[in-house]
Amino acid sequence: MIFIFLIVKAYNKTKAPDEEVPPAEPTGNDLLAKIRDLLMK
Repeated sequence: MIFIFLIVKAYNKTKAPDEEVPPAEPTGNDLLAKIRDLLMK
């Protein structure tokens, strides 16, 4: 079992790293909080 784990681990290191996932779109609450903060300034 450990042998298989080491093979998979080595294989994953050789793979090219995936592109970064774009940040998730802000939720309604996040947008409302930003608007509130801008209005408070």
